[in-house]
Amino acid sequence: MRTTITLLVVFLWAFGLQAQEDGFTINWEQNFGGGLYEEFTSAIATNDGGFICVGRTESYGTGEYGKPDIWVVKTNSEGEILWDKTFGEADSLDRAYKIIESGDGNYLIAGERVQDIVYGNGWNAAILKIDPQGNEIWYKLYGGEETDMFRNINPTMDGGFIACGVTRSYGAQFIDAWLLKIDADGNEEWNQKYGGEGYEVFKNVYETSDGGFIACGFTNSDFGSGSYDYYVVKTNDVGEQEWMQTYGNEHSNKAYCMAPASENSYIIGGGWMSGSNDGDRFDLNVLEINQEDGGIIWQQTYPDTTNNEPFAVYPSTDNGWIFAGKSGFAKEVYQTDARITKINQNHEIVADTAFGYQASETLENIIHIDYNNYLVMGSTMSIGAGSGDAWLLKMKDMEAAPVGIERITSGGFTISPNPSSGIINLSDFQTHASSLENIGNIEIYDITGNVIYIMDKTPSQMDLSAHSKGIYFIIIKYENILFIKKLILQ
Repeated sequence: MRTTITLLVVFLWAFGLQAQEDGFTINWEQNFGGGLYEEFTSAIATNDGGFICVGRTESYGTGEYGKPDIWVVKTNSEGEILWDKTFGEADSLDRAYKIIESGDGNYLIAGERVQDIVYGNGWNAAILKIDPQGNEIWYKLYGGEETDMFRNINPTMDGGFIACGVTRSYGAQFIDAWLLKIDADGNEEWNQKYGGEGYEVFKNVYETSDGGFIACGFTNSDFGSGSYDYYVVKTNDVGEQEWMQTYGNEHSNKAYCMAPASENSYIIGGGWMSGSNDGDRFDLNVLEINQEDGGIIWQQTYPDTTNNEPFAVYPSTDNGWIFAGKSGFAKEVYQTDARITKINQNHEIVADTAFGYQASETLENIIHIDYNNYLVMGSTMSIGAGSGDAWLLKMKDMEAAPVGIERITSGGFTISPNPSSGIINLSDFQTHASSLENIGNIEIYDITGNVIYIMDKTPSQMDLSAHSKGIYFIIIKYENILFIKKLILQ
C-alpha cells in the first residue's frame, strides 16, 4: 500500500471572491491508494488522536482487479496509516459513504452493495458494524428487489439509528427518497418512501427536537420549480410525512448538505444555478429553515465566476459555517479544485480557498479536530499511484478563535519593520498590562499552518531570519483576546 505526504503551499483562489490570505491553511496532507481509483467519503476521530476513514478502493480487496470494496483506513494524528481493511465479496460491488460511532465503543458504516455486478442485480443498501480494530461485527443488507442505497446515517435518542438514501424497490414512481429506521442491533423498525413521478434523493437526515425526523436532498418531480430543486421533508417518529418543501428557481438547484443550526432550525447548503452563469455552473447557496414548517429564516447565494458545490457543512467554533466541496471550471477541460468556503454569523464570506494540483481534486466531507483545526477528505487525481487516490488533509482555520475569546486583527500591537528581512520589533500593545512580559504567550505560524515559534512570554524583539521568505501569522494571547497580525519575510 502506498501513502505519501506533501505540503500544499500554493493556494489557487477562486476568481471573483476576495482572497483571504489568513483563511484556511494546510497542516499536512496524505494520499492513499494503488493502481486504480480510491476515495474517502467520511471519517471519524478516535480516542488515540487518530482517525478512521471510510470510502472505497478498486486496487485492493476481493474479486477482480478494479471491482470496488468498502475501504476502512486507520491513521495516527498525522494521517500516517496504521492499518486498513476491505469489505466485499468476489462478485459484489461495495461502497461506503458515512461512518459514525455506534454508542457501544464500535462503529457503523452506511453504504451500498451490488451483489451481481455483471447484470447490476441485487442493489441493496448496506450497514457494516466494525470494532475499533476494523474487525467485522455484522454486515446487513436492506431494501427490496430493485435498487436501494444509503447515503447517510445518524444516531437517534432511543439508541437506534436513522438512515437515508434512495429506493426503487418501494418507490411510487421512478426513484424515491428513502428513510429507514433500525435498532441498536441493525434490525429494521420501519422504512418510508417520499417523492413524486421523478427522481428524489435524501443526502442528510437528523432526528428533530420533537422526536421526528428531517431530511434534505433534491428532486426533479413536477412539484418543484425547475429541473432540480432542494427537497426537504419533515416526518413524525415513524416516518409519516408532516410537511414537504422545495426551494429553487426555474434552473437546477441541488441541496447536498445539512446541519442543525439551533434546537428548531437547520442550515442547508447546495449548488444553485441562477441562469446568468456561463455554462452549467453552480453557485454556493445557503439557507436556514425552521423546523415547524420549513419556512426560510434567511437565504443567500454567493455568486462568482467558477463552480462552487458544497458536499459537506460543519459549524465553526466562532459561530460561522464551513462548507467543503469542489470548485469547477477554473482549470482546463473541466477539471476541479478542492474548495473550502467559510461564512460568518452575519452570512458574509470570510474565507474562501480553492486548492489542488494539475488534475482534479474533490472534498467529500469535513470533521472538527480541535478549536480551529479540521480534517477534510475526498479524492485527488493529480498525485498518487493510480487514476485517483483517497485524500486526507488537516486544515487550520486562521480566522477562528476559541469559544469566549475575542479575535482582533487590526490594532492590538505593532510589527516593525513589516515586510522584514528577519529581525522584527513588537511594540504599542493596546492592553492594560503593566509590562510587555505580562502580555502572554506568542505563537507564529507559517502559511501551511505549522508553528515555527512559541513562547509563554512575548519578547520585544525576535530574529526570524533563519526562516524562509513568505507570509507568517503572529498570534498573541492576552486574557480573553487573540491579537493576530500578518508578517511578510522578504
